[in-house]
Amino acid sequence: MRSRARSGAWERFVGVMSGTSLDGIDAVVIALRGEARTFGWKLEEHHAAAFPEPLARRLRAAAEGEPVGAAEIARLHYALGETYAACVLELLGQARLDPVEVAAIGLSGQTVFHQSARESGAGGITLQLGSAAVVAERTGIRVVSDLRAADVAAGGEGAPLVPYADWLLFRDAKESRVILNLGGIANLTAIPADAATEDVIAFDTGPGNMVMDGIVRELSGESHDEGGVRAARGRVDDGLLKQGLADPFFALEPPRSTGRERFGRAFVERWIADGRSRGLGDDDLVATAAALTAQSVADAVRRFVPSGVDALYAAGGGAKNPTLLEQLAERLKPVAVDTTAALRMPVDCREAAAFAVLAHETLAGRPSNLARVTGAARPVALGSITGEPRR
Repeated sequence: MRSRARSGAWERFVGVMSGTSLDGIDAVVIALRGEARTFGWKLEEHHAAAFPEPLARRLRAAAEGEPVGAAEIARLHYALGETYAACVLELLGQARLDPVEVAAIGLSGQTVFHQSARESGAGGITLQLGSAAVVAERTGIRVVSDLRAADVAAGGEGAPLVPYADWLLFRDAKESRVILNLGGIANLTAIPADAATEDVIAFDTGPGNMVMDGIVRELSGESHDEGGVRAARGRVDDGLLKQGLADPFFALEPPRSTGRERFGRAFVERWIADGRSRGLGDDDLVATAAALTAQSVADAVRRFVPSGVDALYAAGGGAKNPTLLEQLAERLKPVAVDTTAALRMPVDCREAAAFAVLAHETLAGRPSNLARVTGAARPVALGSITGEPRR
């Protein structure tokens, strides 16, 4: 564990995140101090880097369950480490920071397989790639990584991991808030007004951008529906939407988590085939996929957030899709719908910032999973620490 900083002193952390959408890496520098109710934060810098397309294809193949040997997994692990390290060094150059000024890096790693204990029928299984040793060596900064493993070992889902960070960053004395991440998978953190940690509710709601992106990639070769234009042009088909919402995942009660294994390529291929049989065009398929995300979020809020919600703040790539946000606002009335930018957190930064916060808590020796959220038997400190602090 690190030596404690002076009481009230600011420390800089780097957070690095790459999500299930496989659209690239977000990295932030954030200054942190305090703990629990005295916690303070200042976001200082953000840098985004796209995955090289060959690497993205290989990662997508591994995550979609294509046969991948141990040698390829090992190559991806080290290639990701180099890619993360390069992104961090670019971030530090952009921020004009020396590595010695950074206490640690919180590294999400790239999830290529995740299965909850409920889905496996035994213990949970999760695998994130990206060599922390490579990142520590290239940057000269300690790395806190493999953050899901301790929660899974304690019987938890290993996801969602960021609710404790959300509580530290976004709780409010008067407003009951939902923080919604619209990445490949959508997950929410519900934080009642003046909440204690035991009041926080969080879980995966289902697909965020994953189905929409998969349809667009399959039909056009483009990576996503830029600006929600396709969804805006299309027509929502109620029959296909109802069919999608019949997936057994949506009937599960929290704790629950999911991933590409359920809503990846196979789901998208069925969606396209079923939509075509109903006479739907390309834009209709995307519009109905957007409605699947919006409706599953709205249903989850109504079913599992009993205390009521004043406002929902969206982050992630889907927060840049105005059509999706409009569908959410329509289905969640009278809840106010906005983005985390209204809370001083740009939509591309929320998850990277959260992993920086988790690293801060781990180095302080504090548990940062919420056992009630993940289903773990107990609170645990998350992650493994790689590297030594520079003197």
